[in-house]
Formats: sequence, C-alpha cells, structure tokens
Amino acid sequence: MNFFAKEIGNIILKNKLDVLITVGNLSKHTYETVNNHDVECYYFENNEMLLKEIDNILIQGDTVLIKGS
Repeated sequence: MNFFAKEIGNIILKNKLDVLITVGNLSKHTYETVNNHDVECYYFENNEMLLKEIDNILIQGDTVLIKGS
C-alpha cells in the first residue's frame, strides 16, 4: 500500500469528515484505509464516473474531501 495514501487516510480518520470521495488508482489506497470506519466512503476509477453519482452522494452540510490521483 502506498505510504502517503495510507497516511492521508489516517489523518482523515483523526478529523471530522462526513464523506470521502476518491478518484483514480492511487487514491484507492486512501479509500481502503478509511473504508469501514465512521466515514461514508466512495471510490471511482475516473472523474466521469464520479460526476454521474455525485448528486446522489452529497447532502447539504456535509464535510467532504475529494481526493484524486
């Protein structure tokens, strides 16, 4: 697993975040670190896939991080 992606995941877990959205191959490591914790997580292979779903994911007032690679 990519060290920096895992570290980003650990930082996310220490802070208040409602939704993590990751896009791209390398960001999948961050997704895997954070998934199954108290953060709603999504992984997309590319931007087009994300754009098709983003309106179904976000809720007004959410704190969101979109991590791409």
